[in-house]
Amino acid sequence: MQEERRLEILGILIIALSVFVLVSIGGYELSEEPYLVFSPSEVKKIENPMGGLGLLTAWLFIKKGLGYSSIIIPFLGLGWGWFLFAKKDLGEILRITRYSLGAMLMIPVTLGTLIIYFFPPDYTNQYWSYFGKIGFVISKLFLDMLSIWGTMLFLIAGFLMLVRGYFNLDYYGPFVTAKEKWDTWRTEKANQKEQQEKDDAKRLHTQDL
Repeated sequence: MQEERRLEILGILIIALSVFVLVSIGGYELSEEPYLVFSPSEVKKIENPMGGLGLLTAWLFIKKGLGYSSIIIPFLGLGWGWFLFAKKDLGEILRITRYSLGAMLMIPVTLGTLIIYFFPPDYTNQYWSYFGKIGFVISKLFLDMLSIWGTMLFLIAGFLMLVRGYFNLDYYGPFVTAKEKWDTWRTEKANQKEQQEKDDAKRLHTQDL
């Protein structure tokens, strides 16, 4: 009974924190900077629904973290909070968390890679907050080490692994099906050819008679 009460309390706390982070990120304006929080004359200009702390939270997640894909974290928090509050088995939420965190990393790195490579530096510097500082640094590192082709190769492989793992898709299945259809088609063609040769042989034999 004591353990169940603790789980419910922990679940409520996690849900509350997740809602706070979710609203903070959702209400964040890119023009708002942390100095507004520490300046008495500027603090009234904060538009974030969660106030100064909400601004700081969103700034850390979006500009210094992984950009807007960081919104995955509060959604995961809501899931964890509900699973703990309802005292459900955590196996499924653990699985969702693993793949969600993988996607949260892959999305800004992919976006950062494309923007850094295909757009001019001024554009990149202006909009890098959309994929966060961490996403920017990782993207730049990959481009410097692997070039655009190597980076895209590993990014595509990463997304394929995420999709394969989460949805349990069988990538090899279509190849097996295609091979079976190919073998069936070849067998049918071989049988048709053999039957045609027999028919031709019978026709020649009949003409000889």
